[in-house]
Amino acid sequence: MTALIDEISQYEAFLLRLTEELESGVEEFDHVIATYQRLEQLQDLKAHTDVLLAHRVRSEKAVAVAGTKKPVRFLQDTLGWSKTRASNVSTQAARLYGPIKDAPPEDEPAHETAQRVEEARQLRALSVDKLRRHRLSADMRRLIETSLAGLRTKDARIRESIRLEAISYGAEHSYDDTRELLILRVRRVNSSLPEADRDSAASRRLTITKPGTDGNVGIFGRIAPDAAAVLTDQVDREMRKPRPKGDQRSYHQRYEEAFSAVIKRGTGNADSTLVVCISPKDFTHCDYANAGIEHPTNTGIPLTTEQVMALGMKKYGFLAVHDPHTGDVLRLGRFERCANIFQRIALAAAQNVCSHPGCSTPISKCEIHHIEPYAQGGATDIENLTCLCRIHHSDNDDTRAHHSKHHAARDPKTGRVGATRGAHAAESSPEVHVNDSVAAQQAPGAKVRAQPWPEPCAYHS
Repeated sequence: MTALIDEISQYEAFLLRLTEELESGVEEFDHVIATYQRLEQLQDLKAHTDVLLAHRVRSEKAVAVAGTKKPVRFLQDTLGWSKTRASNVSTQAARLYGPIKDAPPEDEPAHETAQRVEEARQLRALSVDKLRRHRLSADMRRLIETSLAGLRTKDARIRESIRLEAISYGAEHSYDDTRELLILRVRRVNSSLPEADRDSAASRRLTITKPGTDGNVGIFGRIAPDAAAVLTDQVDREMRKPRPKGDQRSYHQRYEEAFSAVIKRGTGNADSTLVVCISPKDFTHCDYANAGIEHPTNTGIPLTTEQVMALGMKKYGFLAVHDPHTGDVLRLGRFERCANIFQRIALAAAQNVCSHPGCSTPISKCEIHHIEPYAQGGATDIENLTCLCRIHHSDNDDTRAHHSKHHAARDPKTGRVGATRGAHAAESSPEVHVNDSVAAQQAPGAKVRAQPWPEPCAYHS
């Protein structure tokens, strides 16, 4: 243990040198970034040892040192952690190293229950091994456990299967992308349960606080997805209105004012452009309306068929039906609307989210961007348009002269729009990277191309 303490002292000395360099000014910033990336990897390993420590605290040997077998109390008192952090790490330890919790159906034979629990135990062992080798960050670990807590099934095999998939996926993808995967998996499991088990109405709530010292009030809650989709579309439309010259408001300040404008006028005085994208293959399901299957929308909030019909599509928006083979949008029809609404609908159907790699910002919060710059003669047609979120749009380098900066481009191999860097001596034709995030894979066009035709209904055979 003395050797370990000496190594930690060396690590401390390194951090002190790095601190001094950052305080005095950085000459070789690329080297600092490389150092920080390595430092983050070490922090990920520390996150793994945190969970192991919380697990070992339960042993008798730990009691002799810590005076308690309660991990949360030990981590708070001995290491000075907050209760939130200590509770989360302790929960991870219990779910990775504690007994498998499973609630079998009352009529299930004992041997089937034992088999399912054993399969869950094997899946958990694979998860522990991957966590040891892949070194997920503390944030990623917390995300996985928090998401799994939303499962309404007591089937341990399902829970451990999703955990293993999330760990494997999170090792290669971003935090936001892994979050999208977990939301998708948990929501699909919950929607497949009997109605009594998947009733989401019990978790809906809304609280409006009393005015604070500045006169403003807080609004907190969880509302139904159909109401949220309409509200999101209305607020996002307000956000797309031109900003006054010299406007210094932050994004969140403008979002509050847009929200307030919608509340004051109500949604009844303004049409919502809610785009719901469905494949013809969907309607060959015998009991599709009752299956709980969700359709993507331009707001990033998926809706079931029942929720779509409850909104009344003629009043609120467009229904985009895709060609079952190519994934392209079929004829939308003629409406008394400006041309860009059709372009936005088509982009929603093709992309679903910002086209920058790894981004999951929904189309309703994106801006339309000319791939070939408009100032340089780029046409305003669908082949030259893509949707980018405000962050990636403002960073887009129309000059294409800087290798360190990104710009939107169409991949010559796949025809999809992604992002690439400016050419330079060492790389004359930089590769175009497309958005293959979980959210992008839910794009109606992408899903339609990959979607198999369902089995025929029994009464059609």
